Amino acid sequence: MSAGTSLDARTEVQEPQGEPSAKGDWRRFAPYLLAVGLVVLVHSAIVVFERTPALDGQLYGTDGYMRLVQVIQLYESGDFFDHTIARSNAPYGTLMHWTRPMDAVLLAGGWMLSPWLGFQEGLFWWAVFVSPLLHLAMVIALVWAVAPLFDQWRRGLLILALLAQPPLLSLATVGHADHHMLIGLAFVIAVGLHLRVLLTPGNARLAFAAGAALGFALWLTMEGLVLLTASFAALTALWLFQGAGRTAANIWHALGLSAMVALAIVTERPPAEYLADEYDRISVVHLAIALLALGFWGAVSLLERLTAQGPGGRSAAAGLGALVAGCLLYLIYPKFFGGPEVDVDPRMGPVIMDLINELRPLVPVDRKSLGEFLLYLGPALVTVPFLAWLLYRKRGSPAWEGWFYVAVCIAAFLPLAIAMRRFAPFTGVLMTIVLAEMLALILIQSENLKILPLRVMVRSGAMVALLLGSTGLGTLLAEPAEATEWAPSCALSHVVDLLNDPDGLGRRPLILLAHFNHGPELLYRTGHAVVASPYHRNVAGNLDSDAIFAAPDDGLARRLVEQRGIDLILFCSQGPAVLQATLRSGGGSTFADRLVQGRVPPWLRRIDLPTGSNSDFRIFRVVR
Repeated sequence: MSAGTSLDARTEVQEPQGEPSAKGDWRRFAPYLLAVGLVVLVHSAIVVFERTPALDGQLYGTDGYMRLVQVIQLYESGDFFDHTIARSNAPYGTLMHWTRPMDAVLLAGGWMLSPWLGFQEGLFWWAVFVSPLLHLAMVIALVWAVAPLFDQWRRGLLILALLAQPPLLSLATVGHADHHMLIGLAFVIAVGLHLRVLLTPGNARLAFAAGAALGFALWLTMEGLVLLTASFAALTALWLFQGAGRTAANIWHALGLSAMVALAIVTERPPAEYLADEYDRISVVHLAIALLALGFWGAVSLLERLTAQGPGGRSAAAGLGALVAGCLLYLIYPKFFGGPEVDVDPRMGPVIMDLINELRPLVPVDRKSLGEFLLYLGPALVTVPFLAWLLYRKRGSPAWEGWFYVAVCIAAFLPLAIAMRRFAPFTGVLMTIVLAEMLALILIQSENLKILPLRVMVRSGAMVALLLGSTGLGTLLAEPAEATEWAPSCALSHVVDLLNDPDGLGRRPLILLAHFNHGPELLYRTGHAVVASPYHRNVAGNLDSDAIFAAPDDGLARRLVEQRGIDLILFCSQGPAVLQATLRSGGGSTFADRLVQGRVPPWLRRIDLPTGSNSDFRIFRVVR
């Protein structure tokens, strides 16, 4: 297949008359692409500079700080297998569920810049810009991924559609130093490889690479299980209808998956832990899934050598294989069916899990939730019915299998995105592919309009409506988002110098009790330890912190403080620690309330902030 040629471009000339091809005529649409592109770039710039305090030395959110803490610890210790942050959940430590690929990206950037800035300074500035750079890589990867479906000018439309996705832009901002864009890049590469496998099923190397890409996505995040399920479903469905011609590729696909998952296990764990079963990060559980898939396709291959199988026989084999694999998995690892968070302590729900924005649903039940739905998933209202029509229209064409795969993936991710907004970015990437094809057909059909002003209005209106319509309407309907960042008076910059003073609080490492969202930044900016941090594995630290702030009497608070060896208590009177404590107590008097009111017990001594500090922090030292 020559460069710039796609399956759709080849078959477009076979469409009924009245549907002129746009192949090679992209210059006619360049003014529209440029106009919409400028709008999107302005929007992106506003998002970047309005939401990012990176120029003041701050990162966006909490995960970026904990990432840097983890990478610095790795750099200093060289222990690749040590995932415990010793200064979190003090004095016991927190075993993190994050895996190493993003740490490796950050470590490489810090090392690369270290000759000029030093490692820690270089690491910080690399972390500031890593998400936009990975977002750019993801855009390029998506252009490559859809080449089997799109010609060049459709890929131009795809770039615009991708840049008009608020869920993605919000994760790609300067200062967003976490793994979301790396996950997005891995997701896009996996989708692109699967499109090629489906359209060229005899290519064993492509099939192996696609399986390995799935394994790498799973290495990064358990959300990769959804893509794995969708890919398995699409491969199996096409095998059911097309038969033995796809079996060999499916074996290579399962081999690639097994090899990457095995590599992840030996990279992440010492030999003594190879068989440890964990569900919130990659483990032997997921290797078992890959090996079950490999076993199934191996058995199918053997069966096909013994006897010819029709669609009915293949369906029976698939049903039996799914039943056997499911039963074996349930017998060995029954908790797998409880989901990646099966081991999360249920007491963590009201303390942390229910407060995490990305875990909240996108079900439109009122004006605000409808606005949020449109912001995150609005394109689904037009792309889903259009995709159903497209599958019908392209039946029998060489590209149908590719669009079928896109449809299966959307069917897997969209309901999950409605239930939990963390899946919305994946859904958005998939919907941009459909949006680009939808725009292409509208622009092609507009060639039939002989009146130039009308043609311009139709084209411009379609592009603005499809690319920016749901975003604009969602913004109008949604109420201003609740602040997820601290108020200016609650910025830790007001107290960091005080905490690091070598002649005062920074003389020796202390154990700090603070709101869990302050934990990662305190770890990064000071040498002290913290009790609470916003991670589901830090059960004891978060429950104890919540119990202290919400304690109905000072005696209970003191007992918990002494058990932990806490030296300092700090919180912002305008921050959520006080409000959450009040809500958790049912409205009664809490330890946090009493400290704000000045009712300080004798075993605490308040520490004054520097003169002129515009801060609402309260800092108390435990008297022993």
